[in-house]
Amino acid sequence: MKIRIQDNSIRFRITLKELEQLNQNGKAVAETVIRDPRTGMVEGRFQYGLTRLKPESESRCEISPAAIFIHLNPADLAVLNDPREEGVYLRREAQMPDGSVYRFMAFVEKDRPSSKCGKPEQWIYELHPGMNYETRPIGTSIGLESSKTS
Repeated sequence: MKIRIQDNSIRFRITLKELEQLNQNGKAVAETVIRDPRTGMVEGRFQYGLTRLKPESESRCEISPAAIFIHLNPADLAVLNDPREEGVYLRREAQMPDGSVYRFMAFVEKDRPSSKCGKPEQWIYELHPGMNYETRPIGTSIGLESSKTS
């Protein structure tokens, strides 16, 4: 999972594997950990991810001192699972007492190969430098067999 933070916006880019985790387990979580090089002790930890909400809930973004989570209701999760859609876009706007408008946006988008990739119709499933990676056609339903490609 990739995260980009800029001003009043947050963008997550998720792989097919992470979307599968969200669908199956109700969450997909990643973290960055900094360890002391001498002791191995954790000096800092930052978590980010996605969770599935109950149907009556409104999708939202939650920021705490060491974490950012986007919580999606079933309707927004269905949009994210739709192969015709690029992602889910949450927008919040508030009128401030002085009359100014405050805007916040949170995005969850599908991580696909760049336009230079030989297989632009397929998702990036999991990619590790120097290793084969697995791809799956975008429209393939969760749980179907995947193909091995290098």
